[in-house]
Amino acid sequence: RLGGRRAYAILLDENGILLANGRDPSKVFRAVAPLEAKTVESLQVDHRLSVGDPDAILAPMGDLERGLSGSAKQRVFRFEDSSADGKDRYAAALATLESNSWRVVSIRHQDEFLEPVNVHVRQALALAIFVLVVVVVVALLASRRLTAPIIQLTSVAGELADGNLAARAGIDLGGEIGELAASFDEMAHRTQETLEGLETEIANRKRAEEALMRQQRAVTLNNRIAHVFLTSPTEKLYADVLSVIREALDSRFGYFGHIDDAGDLVCPSITRDGLDQCQDPDQRVVFAR
Repeated sequence: RLGGRRAYAILLDENGILLANGRDPSKVFRAVAPLEAKTVESLQVDHRLSVGDPDAILAPMGDLERGLSGSAKQRVFRFEDSSADGKDRYAAALATLESNSWRVVSIRHQDEFLEPVNVHVRQALALAIFVLVVVVVVALLASRRLTAPIIQLTSVAGELADGNLAARAGIDLGGEIGELAASFDEMAHRTQETLEGLETEIANRKRAEEALMRQQRAVTLNNRIAHVFLTSPTEKLYADVLSVIREALDSRFGYFGHIDDAGDLVCPSITRDGLDQCQDPDQRVVFAR
């Protein structure tokens, strides 16, 4: 069957007599609607209608009859067939022959009639799903390409915030993101140079401050020693100088001396705590050359 498993055709003459029925051949030469008695007799004489009682010459077509009763020569209509269990829906196309007014009706089950449409719908749906999947994949790849540099910039910014001044984005892209990454790396480079310069300057200032403090301590020490030489009596001179030096050096014990003409170190003063233990009557310690 060209129209499908449940497709068939019927042929009706100008009086509504079934000349062919692809579904039920037993109804051939029977009328689909009641006819006048005179017409029935004339058709039976011409052997164009079955002989029998009025019910025997009728072939009820159910809902199909209403579709056939129209006056249009060509039309498409739908009907329900209740001959089987339940109701089957059919679509029918009717065409009237110009030569003898016979009517040809091609009938197809609705499922088979709509099957090509359903196939196209399923194909269109499958194509739409495929296009949607492709679009989603492309969108994900594009978003990853767009967001990956931003995520990398965020990570590098975190490293800079943690003190890693050598961190760089290193993103070699065109467009706004590439320009942003290049500007970010330039900013990080300048920040590193600035901080390194500040650290160098701070270190230099610290060294200068330490040198100044040493100089100040040396000047203070010299001034105190000079003050001792100017104010202390001769017998206490060396002891007072030694006391100033021990205080400056934060030392408990010490001695103070000078180099004599023989090149010996002569220490006329030692810490007062050890003075009682000194056995030299002059309480002088001489370190020979």
